[in-house]
Amino acid sequence: MITPKIIALFQFIDYLHANIENFRKYDRVLDELYLLGYERKLVSPQKNFKDKLKYDELQEQIKGKFKVIKDNILQPILSKAIELNICDPNKTETLWNWNSTEINKLKKNFSKDDLPEILIHKNRYLEYRKKTKGEAFFGLGFFFDDLDELLKSLFDFFKETEHNEFEPFETKTIQVSDISEAVKLFQSGLKKFTLPISFLNPSTIQQHPNIESLSPQPIVKQKPELNGKLITFKNSDTIDKIHTELKGYFPNKEAELLKALQGEQLSEILLFPHNQNKFVEVFKRLKYNGFLISTPKEINTWICSNFAYVRKLGDKKEVKNFNESTIKTHLTNSAKEREAEPTPKERICTPNWLPHYWSSELKNKQN
Repeated sequence: MITPKIIALFQFIDYLHANIENFRKYDRVLDELYLLGYERKLVSPQKNFKDKLKYDELQEQIKGKFKVIKDNILQPILSKAIELNICDPNKTETLWNWNSTEINKLKKNFSKDDLPEILIHKNRYLEYRKKTKGEAFFGLGFFFDDLDELLKSLFDFFKETEHNEFEPFETKTIQVSDISEAVKLFQSGLKKFTLPISFLNPSTIQQHPNIESLSPQPIVKQKPELNGKLITFKNSDTIDKIHTELKGYFPNKEAELLKALQGEQLSEILLFPHNQNKFVEVFKRLKYNGFLISTPKEINTWICSNFAYVRKLGDKKEVKNFNESTIKTHLTNSAKEREAEPTPKERICTPNWLPHYWSSELKNKQN
């Protein structure tokens, strides 16, 4: 018998399959992002002005292209997962915990009438995984690893061959020595590989101008490491304290949150589980209390580059991008602050060292 939980999984597969061509429209953008990420590793913005200018140019290109992928692939997939309640995207282990019992029930209690629907959805999922790319490198890698494992436990029971149909998607890591070897393996269809630590040192890397355009293959799940900071706090003690306050909102992503707070660009989007004004208001307080050095514009860019949020409308939940205009209003528009900010009861991160003030109170303090 196909239960409601299994139906939800099949509906998610239907959504992925229906969007194959839509997602593939962005293959070129994904290829460009991949190569821009490696090109960025070749420059050190702290070395000299030329490298700094080149780095900033690359960063802007990456930011623009990543937004395209975020808006058109990552966010829609996460929103559909939330809508169907197949998991909590912040806790990818919930894919297994919320669904494995129902899968075991289906394997014990299926009927002949269930077989066509099961096989149709197996083929649809395998087709999606073979024909698309991007989610593995750009933010949903662990999500699809866990989804593969879950669905393999279901579909393997109903397959008519000993062939491992999920083999192309399973983790097989090969050590490579340089970018040239990495790109060749990538173009040949290898899904995952690792690079030596020396690869992160720009002085050891050769330029490779003749890299061919990449054919559609799964992107390598590799987190970029940057030399420049995207956000700057007063000191490391402030970072530790605000990380302690915020980490409960990012379960299983505490390490990634810390990297973001330390100014690193993440290769995945962290999902804040509440409305955006709660999150932004924390950084407004950090700013006017003197703990955050970055400008409002830099804070705005940092939030939009690293985070998404869950908008709640009644019983419905939807993953949304942070809105630059809305963040600007929260951070700088004192006339609208009382309607823009969360109520005192709804504020988060309210330790004694991070007090709240209205703009009028700040002016009185300064006088």
